[in-house]
Amino acid sequence: MFYNNKILNFDNFLILSYNFNYCDKIEKIFICFIFSGAIGNWIDRFLHGFVIDFIHLHYGDLHWYVFNIADIFVSMGIFLTFIFQMFTMTMLLMWKKKIN
Repeated sequence: MFYNNKILNFDNFLILSYNFNYCDKIEKIFICFIFSGAIGNWIDRFLHGFVIDFIHLHYGDLHWYVFNIADIFVSMGIFLTFIFQMFTMTMLLMWKKKIN
């Protein structure tokens, strides 16, 4: 099951890399964030059998998630891609209203 899931993810990687040529430069940077984080977690899983999470945020008895740098890259890439898509969509809608 582990390997079948990884093959499916590799297929998604190939599809995204094919569409990579049609992205803006800033979108390419955000997608590289996502891929580099995913590859970092994949290397951990391949070498150790699990992902090593070492950043533990807490305040007193309030504990937050434990994560690593690769998780930060994936999260930031997804968040920035979402914000960029929303911004470009808003600009496109404003431009269409201005033309009409």
